[in-house]
Amino acid sequence: MKQTVAILSALILSLLTVTGFILHTSLEQNQLIAKLRAEQDALALEALQSKRELQQAIQQRDALSQKLTDAVLSSQEANDAVALQQSRAQALEEALAAARLEAQTLRQALENAPTEKDSVY
Repeated sequence: MKQTVAILSALILSLLTVTGFILHTSLEQNQLIAKLRAEQDALALEALQSKRELQQAIQQRDALSQKLTDAVLSSQEANDAVALQQSRAQALEEALAAARLEAQTLRQALENAPTEKDSVY
């Protein structure tokens, strides 16, 4: 009987030890799970913040892209206007050169024309 009580006591003690070990492991796992959930929540919040920052950066990029497009169009218009002014200036220079040539031709014709002194009456 003493042996049976001793064996039962040992079994109960070992059962309590195993139960305590299982309980301790379970508590550690619960703490680890809680820690991982907290980290997951922090990462989710960080991801949301990053997504908002990305959306703002995309909006800024789109606005800058629109400004760049507008600037390029304005630059093209200005270049076209300058090209038109240059072509007009070239045409005016050519017309001025032609007028100078014609004026020179008329001067020479006037110089070579007989005057009243040279004419015979």
